[in-house]
Amino acid sequence: MVCLLLIGILSACNNGNSSHSSSDSTAQSAEVDATITVSAPEMHSMYNLGQEVKMIGKIESSNELHGYKLSIIQKSDGQVVFSKEFNEHEKSYDFSEAWKNEVNGMQDMELRVIVALDHNNHTKTETVDFHCHGKM
Repeated sequence: MVCLLLIGILSACNNGNSSHSSSDSTAQSAEVDATITVSAPEMHSMYNLGQEVKMIGKIESSNELHGYKLSIIQKSDGQVVFSKEFNEHEKSYDFSEAWKNEVNGMQDMELRVIVALDHNNHTKTETVDFHCHGKM
């Protein structure tokens, strides 16, 4: 009898909150956080034509993450010169990638690291600006 009463109360609570359940789960997902540490390239570093730009770092969270993406963007025109996506579900990632500088002219560049905190499009982004001397 007590069990039936408890089940009835729990059902009523769940039914009364059903309109909030999706926003609650979204709010909970938004609370997932990650720490993105980029060891290379260093902020405002310079790379000559043909030089390799190494992307080295770590992404950590106390919760399971849902993948990440590394991109290098040429800031003058938004051109993506490097992009690689990783879809593993882990609590931490170590990344180590490289891209060869073959840009035209002198270009301000941005490394962009984006981590997926959940499957509801919640992300965290870290950027590092650097400069490339390219083909003249």
